Amino acid sequence: MDRNKFKLGIYINMALSIISSAAIVLIFLSSMLFGTYVVSSKVYYAFINLYHKSRIFMECYMIGSVVLFFIIMFVIMNFRMNKLLDRVQFKDDNL
Repeated sequence: MDRNKFKLGIYINMALSIISSAAIVLIFLSSMLFGTYVVSSKVYYAFINLYHKSRIFMECYMIGSVVLFFIIMFVIMNFRMNKLLDRVQFKDDNL
């Protein structure tokens, strides 16, 4: 296996994971903003309606926590891939 091709594959994988995690973060932030808008705009109507709106808000927080977990997993996988890259032996190495 060629070292440069392997490194290129690792870098492409890291770039794709960073782009996807950034897109997930944007989706999370937009859902949080939408949830806060829904909660804050009609909070004063009634106490019973407040329960439903806070439930939407809590769902946005739960989605955000799941997204944060996946982002942390991507970061850990990238660090593990870099360690794996150091351990793999290539054909062009003079051993």
